[in-house]
Amino acid sequence: MKVKRPPKKSTPQKPSSKKLEKSSFAGLNSNYILGGILIVTFLLFYNTLTNNFVNLDDSGYIKDNPDIKSLSAKNIAAIFSSFYNANYHPFTTLSYAIEYNLFGLNAKPYHFVNLFIHLLNTFMVFRLIKKISGKIEVAAITALFFAIHPMHVESVAWISERKDLLYSFFFISGLSTYYEYIHATANRNKWYIYTILLFLCSLLSKSTAIIFPLMLLIFDYYFRRGWKKKVLFEKIPFFLLSLVFGVITILSQKSAGAINADLMPEYNLLQRFFVVCFTTSYYIVKLFLPFNLAVLHFAPTELPYYYYLSPLFLLLLALLVYRSRTMKRELIFGLLFYLAGVSLTSQVIPVGYTVVSERYSYIPYIGLFFILGCFYAAVQNKNYFVKLKPIINYLLAGVTLFFIIITFQRNKVWQNSINLFTDLVKKYPDQAHAHFVLAKNLIDVPDLNAGLASINRAIELDPKMAESYFYRGNIYYGQVNYAAALNDYLKAIEINPTYSEAYYNIGVTYNTTNRFQESIEPLTKAISITPNEYMYQTRASSFFNLRRLQEAADDYTKAIAINPKLGQAYFNRGSTYLNMQQKEKACADWKAASDLGFTKANEMISAYCR
Repeated sequence: MKVKRPPKKSTPQKPSSKKLEKSSFAGLNSNYILGGILIVTFLLFYNTLTNNFVNLDDSGYIKDNPDIKSLSAKNIAAIFSSFYNANYHPFTTLSYAIEYNLFGLNAKPYHFVNLFIHLLNTFMVFRLIKKISGKIEVAAITALFFAIHPMHVESVAWISERKDLLYSFFFISGLSTYYEYIHATANRNKWYIYTILLFLCSLLSKSTAIIFPLMLLIFDYYFRRGWKKKVLFEKIPFFLLSLVFGVITILSQKSAGAINADLMPEYNLLQRFFVVCFTTSYYIVKLFLPFNLAVLHFAPTELPYYYYLSPLFLLLLALLVYRSRTMKRELIFGLLFYLAGVSLTSQVIPVGYTVVSERYSYIPYIGLFFILGCFYAAVQNKNYFVKLKPIINYLLAGVTLFFIIITFQRNKVWQNSINLFTDLVKKYPDQAHAHFVLAKNLIDVPDLNAGLASINRAIELDPKMAESYFYRGNIYYGQVNYAAALNDYLKAIEINPTYSEAYYNIGVTYNTTNRFQESIEPLTKAISITPNEYMYQTRASSFFNLRRLQEAADDYTKAIAINPKLGQAYFNRGSTYLNMQQKEKACADWKAASDLGFTKANEMISAYCR
């Protein structure tokens, strides 16, 4: 008679956790390795500390942003309830506000904070990959390449890309706490809460963090957690946060017209498929060949041949992963990490007029560098890679030096706006917009002759670009060639009948040349499109010179309503009231102007208000 044995008790499967294996870096303390990487990174990016602000978002986020001028409750509330340059990132804007109130518009502290956060991110990448892989060399190579790769210069050297750095710090930290959560045997809930809080901080730094829940699922795959209900259920808060901030992102981008297929060439559905394949392939290729880097990469009107080859490249890559006999899980994990990272920037939804941007590689490259680190470890630790062992370290040293040289030189390009956009013109000599942005910055220097040459080239390349005529008109105005300026402003509104700044400048030019009656119509048109205090002030000046004093006073009042701190408007309205024989009102306005720092008002107070 057979005796039935009690069934074996099944125990729940725990996620695999890799202990540190014997490393090819044996004998080296991981803290020394990490310290060396951080020192090299600091020295490499040290030359960015002498860089200036650049005229690419730095004005909108910092120089011309009234909400960062003080740390008042009102300004902080505005920071958390406003979009800036079509983005919602209150933590990033708050960091600018703190710096502005400590250092003003000294660019060096802003660059230092960027570099410091990049160092923190490098530290966090090393720690995270060391946990995931269990191998110091994998962590070291991933962190080293993350720290020094030329594609990451844009994120570090551009002050406005603070959002990239800050969201990445919270993002990587959140992945680290999630690792602790899935491997903890006690107090797991605290790691779960930490992960949610860090994810929220990442979202408040840059909305790109909405991909975070996808990364958690990729971690679940790598650590063999399966697709149980509990595993999926715990992702619900993360996906809800992503949904909320996804909606905020769409609203912020639409508020500035950034999500607009019209900004790009009119690609059909098949062409858009090739564009998405190209953008996905682009960052992989640039990981190994970081040449022809530029601040902007324009979408081509006609797709070059290599766009059509990109699906084959991706298919070959997928085939190699499928046929791989070693490192398959590491390969899939790294590639999924990369694909999730670039999913928002692959132009599935057309955003802006650039097809790729180097800063978009900051987080996704962690996955690709992880694969390289795993490959290095496999060569060093597996017997069947014996022939590669003598050369792999030389190759690693050569690639590191190669990246360092390119990164160091690329940092210099970001020194100022002229360097940055001169480099852009070199990379895209037949792109009208490249010459246009260079011209804008040459005008600001000012170098009107060089600016005129650049803007003429832009018009030659694209005669239908209204902004080029507008800025050439500004150059002619600065050269006191008012007739030529008027012709260009009129051409600008012919191309774009809603170009309010062009109407305004027509009015200003008429006002400057004492054609006051002719200035009224274009100024009124400008006000009807996008009114601001300067438009009202200029029209008030024309009314004043036409002796239409009440209309002048009314326009100054409207200017003051828009900007109550406009001392000149108070002063001019005071002068208008004096001509209207309303001396008491005039003195009150001059007093207000004086209190606002408009010192010229003191002379009028002394002359008329005793």
